[in-house]
Amino acid sequence: MEDIVVGLLMMMLLLWLIPLYLWKRRVDSRSPYLHEEETQASESARESRRTKQDHYDEIRRKKDEEHEARERMLVG
Repeated sequence: MEDIVVGLLMMMLLLWLIPLYLWKRRVDSRSPYLHEEETQASESARESRRTKQDHYDEIRRKKDEEHEARERMLVG
């Protein structure tokens, strides 16, 4: 009798593990696509930061030039 109960429990355990295994395979098969999307998103964010930094550097350079021009006018 105990052998039958153990056998049934083992069969139930196996039946419950099959959907988990299938789900894991599906998630793993999508992983490369998700990784690629994350990489593209991080590259886009990095490019956006560079563009903003370039813009701020340009504004800072213009202000410095204006400041130097004012100083030259005062001195000269």
